[in-house]
Amino acid sequence: GAATYGFTASDNGSVTLGFQDTTAETLSLTAADDSVTEASGNAVAATDDPSITFSTSGFEFQADSVVNAIGTQIAGKSSATAPGAQTLQIRAIKTSDSSTACVAALQGSKTVQFGYECVSPATCSASTLSVNGGSSTAIAGNSSGSVSAYTNASMTFDNAGKASFSINWNDAGSTRLYARYALPVAGGAASGSYMAGSSNTFVSRPFAYALSITGNPAASSASGTKFITAG
Repeated sequence: GAATYGFTASDNGSVTLGFQDTTAETLSLTAADDSVTEASGNAVAATDDPSITFSTSGFEFQADSVVNAIGTQIAGKSSATAPGAQTLQIRAIKTSDSSTACVAALQGSKTVQFGYECVSPATCSASTLSVNGGSSTAIAGNSSGSVSAYTNASMTFDNAGKASFSINWNDAGSTRLYARYALPVAGGAASGSYMAGSSNTFVSRPFAYALSITGNPAASSASGTKFITAG
C-alpha cells in the first residue's frame, strides 16, 4: 500500500506518523519525494532504513507502568530501592484470537530467559547483573550487537500478563535487557520458537567517588590532627 503526506509550514520540516500492521511479518517502509528517499545522500541503510518486524506475541518492559522507561540506575543498588526506585515489570502480550487487540499471553509462574547487552562499553566485564522476580538470578551478559546468551529466571505473571521484578547491576555503563520465552506446542514440548522483547537502553552510574589523599589524617572534628595549614 501507499500513503501521502503534505508538509505544512508549522511542521518545520519534521513530522511524526503512525503505522499499524495486523499481520506477522518483517517489512521496510520507504519515504520518497521525487529522487530523495530515506536511504539517499549520507544515510546508512542499516541504521537509517531498518526493517520492522511485527509479531503476534512478545514482551514489553515497563517502569512505573510506562513502556521502555527504565531510568538511570546506581551500581550495586536494587532498582526497587531509593533513591531512584522504580517498579519494573515485564508484560507478555499477544494478539487476541477474536480481534486485533493485545491481550495477556502468559499467566502464573513461568520460566523466562533473560540476558543483557553491554552497550557502552561494548564488551562486558566480569560484573554481575541480576534480575529478581522472587529470587535473585544472575543473568548472562552479551557484547554489543550480538545477543545469544540467556539465563533462566522464574517470573510470576498476573491476569494482565505482567510480572514484577527488580534488577541490580554492580557495574557502571549503559546496557539493555532482553527476554524470551520458549513457546510450547501441544503436549508441552518446545516448538523452537520464542516470544521475545527488549528494554530501552539505560545507564548505571557509580554511587559516588571516594577521594584518598596521602598523609591526610582525616580529622572528624575541630580538635583532630590538622592536615595542611590553610593558605
